[in-house]
Amino acid sequence: MYQTDFFKAKNNSLTCKIQGVQIHSAYNPENEAERYVKSLSKPLFNPKYILLIEPALAYTLPFLEKNFPESKILSIRFSNDFREYDNKFFKTFYFSLNDSKTFENKLTSFFGEDGLLFTNFITWEPTQKVFSEESKILWDILKKEINLSQQILNTKAFFAKRWIKNSIIFIKNIKKIAKIQKGSSDVIICASGDSLRDSVEKLKIIRKKIFLIAVSSSLKLLLENNIEPDLVISTDGGFWAKMHLKKLLKYKDIPLALSTESNILRKTFENTAILPLHYSDGFGSNLLMKFSIPFIEAERNGTVSGTAEKLALSISSGNVYFIGLDLFPGKAKQHSDPNELEIFNSMSDIKIKSKENRVTGSRFNSKSLKIYENWFSQQDLNITNRVYRLSNNYKYENKLGNIKDINFEELKIQEKAVLPIIKREFFNSQVHISYEELLRDQNFLQECFPIEWLTYTREAQEEKKGIRYQDLLDKADDFINSLKRI
Repeated sequence: MYQTDFFKAKNNSLTCKIQGVQIHSAYNPENEAERYVKSLSKPLFNPKYILLIEPALAYTLPFLEKNFPESKILSIRFSNDFREYDNKFFKTFYFSLNDSKTFENKLTSFFGEDGLLFTNFITWEPTQKVFSEESKILWDILKKEINLSQQILNTKAFFAKRWIKNSIIFIKNIKKIAKIQKGSSDVIICASGDSLRDSVEKLKIIRKKIFLIAVSSSLKLLLENNIEPDLVISTDGGFWAKMHLKKLLKYKDIPLALSTESNILRKTFENTAILPLHYSDGFGSNLLMKFSIPFIEAERNGTVSGTAEKLALSISSGNVYFIGLDLFPGKAKQHSDPNELEIFNSMSDIKIKSKENRVTGSRFNSKSLKIYENWFSQQDLNITNRVYRLSNNYKYENKLGNIKDINFEELKIQEKAVLPIIKREFFNSQVHISYEELLRDQNFLQECFPIEWLTYTREAQEEKKGIRYQDLLDKADDFINSLKRI
């Protein structure tokens, strides 16, 4: 515990010491704060947020508000002794050494994916000396979160145009809609980890008692073992993702849960019933709303298994069991065989570029699996009390936090539960996209050109800002013309 002592300064304003260290001037804390704010270097961008790190009695606040009238002033607290000043700030976060994970979650919840990139950070130096350990760990967290925001921004910039094109293909080609009536049965989600193959025979025994969801990369293995899922899910917008769905051209009665951003062979739309997944953001989700296409709410996630988990929890009150959720590169490869990508990749295996070299490279390039492992491991108990990882005595290389690993012998299926029911109906909406309006749609511009948009909105000089905006419009005009040819 840190001892805080309050007393009156010479000018009769309140001041304080923490652990004997003078936090504000003992003579005139207002003048001290004004001088400090004037001494700060002017940021090179126009900040949306100013984040003050432990401002104590908040004497700097009015001077920062004067200097940054359009910015929201936030604070991070290390001490509970200044709570009565929290309402002066737009938002206050509390940080402690033993609760850093909760703090990270609150940061993410408030700032979203890119808010920290619009933030100017200011420290009140006397408090940083007292809370030196807290400050060090806090800055490590902030740096990590900023780096993550930059990575997300770069990913968006790389894929954004592809996602938008996929969304237009989706809207123009969807013919059959799948709808789900909620049930109470257990749900099994098949991912494509190495352990899936070991569970196939056990899965066959209980198949009719559960609702089965297959992530797209597990579909081929299931079908070649005569196991038809009730639903397939695909959320990947990448070029190769559609190869996992080739089997649906033959198995036309299996419905497909699909985000508008997903990549899919256009022929699939001709016979396959689509369960549209609606995210809380994005161009494609806006199109679903605009053209009144029925959908089910979904959560955007780095891994399709994460989206599948939330979908399963929403369509049934029963437990959710993952099979093949290894999230660790297997001894041979990341996915179980047979796998559409493995078949395609194997065509290029030659002596000087062998299968062994390719698979080994894949195993050592599996950082994304660690990210997904961390995501599953950090879920709250109110979610994981219904989620399990199921296998045929498979020896996993990892643990997934509160998600319990169980064997088929421990599985207790709800015998009399009601399975979710999928209904199919034809969709015959007249879709007309006004491409001219897109050039004036700031949400579209931000999504399509995230780096250019960030650079434009951060620009502090009006003349340069106008130039950046015109450059953005020119790029958008070229891209919109390409959309008209889809």
